[in-house]
Amino acid sequence: MPVIEHALRQITKKLMSVRGGNRLIEPVRRHFVKRYAGTSRGSIVVNDFDGDLKLRIDRASYMGSLIYWRGYHSLNELFCLRTLLKPTSVFADVGANQGEFTTFAAKYAYNGRVLSFEPLLDNFVVLKENVEINQFQNVELHQCGLGDARGSLEIYTTEDLTAHGSWHEGLGSLYRTDYRNKALGTVRIEVFDEQFAQSGCTRLDGMKIDVEGAELFVLKGAAESIQKFHPFLMLEINEETYQAAGYSKRDVVELLTGWGYRMFKIGRRGRRVEVDPSQLPDFCCTLWLPCMS
Repeated sequence: MPVIEHALRQITKKLMSVRGGNRLIEPVRRHFVKRYAGTSRGSIVVNDFDGDLKLRIDRASYMGSLIYWRGYHSLNELFCLRTLLKPTSVFADVGANQGEFTTFAAKYAYNGRVLSFEPLLDNFVVLKENVEINQFQNVELHQCGLGDARGSLEIYTTEDLTAHGSWHEGLGSLYRTDYRNKALGTVRIEVFDEQFAQSGCTRLDGMKIDVEGAELFVLKGAAESIQKFHPFLMLEINEETYQAAGYSKRDVVELLTGWGYRMFKIGRRGRRVEVDPSQLPDFCCTLWLPCMS
């Protein structure tokens, strides 16, 4: 890493603790994305993710460049997750991508288990490397997507680079739209309850589900496990991808409230803000806790 770039990165990471700091970081991120786009030099292993974790990222991609310049891609959600995980927790990362949540959870649930699910081969290869370079023995990797029935489905992404100033490696969806219209191939779909039963785990403490429209079907396929163990649920709400999949955020709200969950929006640096379901935004990251907790 060039000396000037290294020094600049230390500054931008510190700016993330300042309100509005991201606005100062973004021009730097976009500048270097252009520098590394189309080259192999963008791929790098950082050794300071969450302080002491190793993570292979691509400085020319959206999520990778955010981790590189800000320290995290999902900062607020990870700060929230840190308050929920215990050393013995069993956590499922559904839509693991390249392993930001998986490695983070494996670090804090060091005497527990992390079940990690990612269907796209390119992402899975990096996910596997990121687990291995940290020498985690408590992670179980699954190269598959999840739904409410087993099968094989086509997966799509977008070729648009304008919205984020870079390729976005987290937009793969099972539901084709005018925006996500580039086919990436066929992926295997499994049912969480079946996979969980085969894992031999006797508890389930938490799940993160970020699957670009398949959230409702993942939940239905995990119904038995969720209603038995009452894990906390971290769930992306995205009305656009929900509509593409044929349902709405109201369907998700009705399902989870019917299972005895209450909803919080995940705010700055992981702060929980209880939200009236009728006021739920079309896009946000949410935490669902069983009413008994």
